[in-house]
Amino acid sequence: MTLICRIGGFVSAEVKKLDGFAWAIIIGACALSLGVILLLDNIGTNGYAYVAGQFLVYAATVSYAVFYTTLKKYGRIAYVNLFAAMFAAMMVGYSFHHENQREEAVGMLDRISELQQEVLNNSIDKAGMPVLNAVPIEQTSEAVGATREVELFARRLMQTEVDLHNEYLEELINSGLEDLLAAEALAKEGGLAENLENIPNLRRIVEKHRTKYFGFFDGIPDAVRESSMLASTQNQFIEGFDGNYNVKRRLLSQQWDYEFSIIDNYDSMLNTLEAASGLWKIEGDQLLFEDDSTLEKYNGLSEALKQLIADQDKVLQELVAINQKALERAKRKLQ
Repeated sequence: MTLICRIGGFVSAEVKKLDGFAWAIIIGACALSLGVILLLDNIGTNGYAYVAGQFLVYAATVSYAVFYTTLKKYGRIAYVNLFAAMFAAMMVGYSFHHENQREEAVGMLDRISELQQEVLNNSIDKAGMPVLNAVPIEQTSEAVGATREVELFARRLMQTEVDLHNEYLEELINSGLEDLLAAEALAKEGGLAENLENIPNLRRIVEKHRTKYFGFFDGIPDAVRESSMLASTQNQFIEGFDGNYNVKRRLLSQQWDYEFSIIDNYDSMLNTLEAASGLWKIEGDQLLFEDDSTLEKYNGLSEALKQLIADQDKVLQELVAINQKALERAKRKLQ
């Protein structure tokens, strides 16, 4: 059979029916396309429409090259069959790959959710007071490919946050925060005055670490872009971050405001003791008052301190809830 066939600006005058050789090339290209897709471990979990658009371009380009190097004499029908076979193989391969990746992604999100709760539990005590988190986050992942990169990035972020938490708390402790109202510190000569003089230093520490933390938080999008995650995954990550940015930054600002308020409350309690000099004393590890009005004022400030800590913990729980909801939304998109 002979006819004129124009494809992509090239003309083929002699056209042959598809024979064994042609079908071998088509089937081989089909099998190769299927194998390549199945072997890829960083293809991601994008929707079928998104992937189909990419595969149309890949299939058209590769089949075009194969056609002009081996099948040109068979005419347009060879190109059509080759293109259709390669595109179909790519989509079939992706359907298997997508399901495996989806299951891995869901498992990864579950692990991250559990890890976030573990980090929280290891960072505060039962009363809601911050404590040093001595449990390192394992920088490993059960997943492979794109999902693995996402999990490892999330684990690095959480470890950085834990490190910032520990550095801040260690500096406060080393600077005498825990001794401000300790009976032993107040009992020694000049102890009260020394603790009052330490308040401005503690405020500077809070401000220093507040600035450091927001540098980390605001720099997350840049860290995402510099990561080894797929570009499409990076965009999704940044989109989710931007969507919660304002509310999370507001809550984080509230948390740090509470840190300043707690230091201010300590300052008020120490000033109350200074103003009531001679009306209180230390016996053992207890602070005893001889004046009821001073006792009432001091106890009121003590209760206010407890309330500040409780309110700060509520803000922390709100932040945790936002993160958990974001993970649940991501899981729903995969189902």
